[in-house]
Amino acid sequence: MKHRNRILIGIAAMTAFVAAGPLAGLAIPTAGAAPVTTQTIQISIDLIAGTQTFVAAGPINGTGAYGDVSSRDTGRVSHGVSAFSMEAGLQTGSTFTVKHVGTQTDDMNFTTCTDTIVGSGNYVITGGTGALSHAMGSGHFTVAGTISFAMVDSVCDPNVDAVVSGTETITAVGQGKV
Repeated sequence: MKHRNRILIGIAAMTAFVAAGPLAGLAIPTAGAAPVTTQTIQISIDLIAGTQTFVAAGPINGTGAYGDVSSRDTGRVSHGVSAFSMEAGLQTGSTFTVKHVGTQTDDMNFTTCTDTIVGSGNYVITGGTGALSHAMGSGHFTVAGTISFAMVDSVCDPNVDAVVSGTETITAVGQGKV
């Protein structure tokens, strides 16, 4: 009997902890609340054409233009804020903002005069305008790209402003809702 009472007291204490503890006050999603689902964003940057575009699939869904609002480097870590403008899709005319932190490395091959870029990091969707005014989410991103420079007198000099081609792709995958 004493053992059964201890179990019941333990269950009551755990129930009270859950009801009044760190989980108290958390909103339980209702039928009308937007669900959190998979969000992907693929950004394509073409240095020669000067274009920065994206394709988004998930709660944020469509295509548009992308640009950096701010960025700073602290050692090997890059911190930034980017703005996305929806130009086609369900949320045309809306915008959303992303904060991101990541690292990137460059591997310059002086024989081919090509710089290979790889990187990764984390991102947070911090809000938006229009149909995306309540957008939120987070996830992980990867970066891959190449920049080819012109050879000057058969010598590779990446300091010369002579980019022949350059593309970069950023792929972000995470969870989001609008």
